[in-house]
Amino acid sequence: MGKSQQATKAVDVTELIRRVPPFEERLCVTFNGLFGSLNGSWLTLNGELQAFKAPQESLQVVLDVVDLKERLVATAKELISREGFCDFQTFSMNVQVPDTEIGYLRVYPKLY
Repeated sequence: MGKSQQATKAVDVTELIRRVPPFEERLCVTFNGLFGSLNGSWLTLNGELQAFKAPQESLQVVLDVVDLKERLVATAKELISREGFCDFQTFSMNVQVPDTEIGYLRVYPKLY
C-alpha cells in the first residue's frame, strides 16, 4: 500500500513505518510514538527514542524513504547527542521526497 505525495493537505502515513528491531536491541533503545505525515512533497517523521541504559556514544535516527519499486528515494538523519540524552529524546525529521508512490518508511538507530 503506497501513498503518493500529490495530496494538498497532510496525509497520515504512519502505517508505512517499518522499524528495525535488531538495530534497536543492539543499541539498547526503542522507538515510541512514531507518526509520519506527508504534505505535498514534504515528509515529516515525529517520534521518541527511549534508552534502556545510558548510551555510551551519540546516536543517529535514520529515516529511509523507499518507493514501491524498492528504490531508496530519500533519506534523512537526526543526531541524538549522548551528552543531552537521558532516558528518552523526542525528534522531528523532515525530508523532501520525489514524485513517486511511497512503499514504506524505514526508521532505525545508528551509532554516530
